[in-house]
Amino acid sequence: MLVNRVRRVLARHPLALDVLAPVLLTVIGVPATAAKYGTAALPWIFQVALVLPLLWWRKAPVTVFAALVVLVGSQWALGVSVVGELAVYFAYYSVMLRRPSREAYAATAVVVAGILVQSLFGVVVPRFLGIPPVGMATMAGLIGLTLRNQRAYRASTREREARQAELAVAAERTRIAREIHDIVAHSLGVMISLADGATSVARVDPQKALGAMEAVSSTGRGALGELRRVLGVLRAEHQLAEEFPQPGISALGELVEQTRAAGLPVTYALEGHPDRMPASAQVAVYRIVQEALTNTMKHADGCSAVRVEVRLDDSGAEVVVSDTGGVDLAPRQPGSGHGLVGMRERVAVFGGSFSAGPRENGGWLTTARVPVLREP
Repeated sequence: MLVNRVRRVLARHPLALDVLAPVLLTVIGVPATAAKYGTAALPWIFQVALVLPLLWWRKAPVTVFAALVVLVGSQWALGVSVVGELAVYFAYYSVMLRRPSREAYAATAVVVAGILVQSLFGVVVPRFLGIPPVGMATMAGLIGLTLRNQRAYRASTREREARQAELAVAAERTRIAREIHDIVAHSLGVMISLADGATSVARVDPQKALGAMEAVSSTGRGALGELRRVLGVLRAEHQLAEEFPQPGISALGELVEQTRAAGLPVTYALEGHPDRMPASAQVAVYRIVQEALTNTMKHADGCSAVRVEVRLDDSGAEVVVSDTGGVDLAPRQPGSGHGLVGMRERVAVFGGSFSAGPRENGGWLTTARVPVLREP
């Protein structure tokens, strides 16, 4: 549109706007003053004095407006009225656009008072395109106020977008930190258990120790691969998430086998088919089970049994991980630990429920419900 094009040109060349108003009033005012007053000095002095301050109407709108109000009042008192007094409407517009509300209200009160004085005392004032003073003042004030609101809206939009970008970055950092925590904590727990086992049987059964160390190597390589994948996302944010597939429910069997190899007796039961579960929900289920098994290895040495149950239906997934307990190397607390916080946050993303705490007959119980909304 023409208005937008003019706005862009004036935005690129702000000095042109400073000069435009004085030039316009000079072009209109010089012939009008000559026709009305001839060579009389006083009207020409007011014409120049009224137009000249507009060179600073953007930089110092309040000062310019105040100076023009004094000049207009002075020329009215001396019985003079020139086209240059229209400059006061430009200054009023600038105050409405650029200054705080208190100053804008004060300028409006001054303009209204001036119009009342002009009406009561019958002062004949110049008009632009036949528009009376009330119309000129209203138009200048409304245009300034509208542009002011547009600026405020654009500023609030930019601020909101910046906040959303910051929140997105923070959420992504939290997600990546959670992924790294899950990968490192579980893999290191498995590797430590395997290494301890290999150390204890190395002299009596070297072959079994060798198998345990091979499992350590395999687990380490798997963890390193997952870390490279996650860190690769940081280095290549433009790449799609599909290029870095996350583990899903189908990978739980391998996770359980890996945990069994570390010496933790785990039984696993899966009900339902994971094919209809969204990938994001599958990742959440996998990480919850992974973290629950890691906590058991970390806190309950000598645990005699661990059971993992995953039940899937059209409404989502239910995860239950229970253990019989053992020697508490570090007593578990329901509200502590980054792992429990991470599991709770994963479930909260889906609006589900999560609980973790000691069982009545000993051991630990972790339950989570990950709901999935289906399209109608």
